[in-house]
Amino acid sequence: MLLVSLAISGIVESINDRLKTSFPDVAIVIFYIVNLLLNFVISMLIFGVVFKVLPDARIQWRDVLTGAIVTAILFMLGKFGISLYISQTKVGSTYGAAGSLVVLLVWVYYSSIILYIGAEFTKAYAVKYGTPIHPNEYAVTTKEVEIETNGQSVQENEKSAKPSKTKGEA
Repeated sequence: MLLVSLAISGIVESINDRLKTSFPDVAIVIFYIVNLLLNFVISMLIFGVVFKVLPDARIQWRDVLTGAIVTAILFMLGKFGISLYISQTKVGSTYGAAGSLVVLLVWVYYSSIILYIGAEFTKAYAVKYGTPIHPNEYAVTTKEVEIETNGQSVQENEKSAKPSKTKGEA
């Protein structure tokens, strides 16, 4: 995601530099907005494909689209925050190459958290407002059930659940 986003930003910025000489300042603002929208749409499409293809479930595109929009917004906010942090602090001069590594690791951590939050939001949205999510043919739905044991061990619980055999039944 980061590489695609950076590549598109680089392409638009190189075009923007060439257009600065030809157009007035208003056009530069328009190109900046186009750059943001393009990054947003590409991020949204990538998150949408991840949320549609990766799970072993059938989920509707309408539900995936809502989750992808929310995730792309959070991703863009994080990208803006990380770039603001890098531009305002002197991480490179203070810590050298290790500072760049720390910023990269923070970005990877943030991106993974955003991906998980977006996936959970997509599931919650689909369950609450969308269509039911069904597992694929080869997937299995599981359900975790808690059982009160009254202080018994697992073995004692299993013994009390099975009926005991008497001598005449064997």
